[in-house]
Amino acid sequence: MKSDALQKACLAATQRNPKLSGKKPVVTEQSENRFLLVFSLSEILPGEKRLEQKVRVVTDADGHIIKMSSSR
Repeated sequence: MKSDALQKACLAATQRNPKLSGKKPVVTEQSENRFLLVFSLSEILPGEKRLEQKVRVVTDADGHIIKMSSSR
């Protein structure tokens, strides 16, 4: 995935979910023109418990978001 397309996809994902701001995704290629970006988040809850969350973003080669989902 080209770096400008990655930046575009990260910016669009951050606009949809502000918690992703400043996070770097793990990028894997799903097919010739589709890429999967996986963001990992960790929040501290009351009682010192942690909430681990994964946000999956499927994009095309141009950085347009096709699908976005999150755990929990």
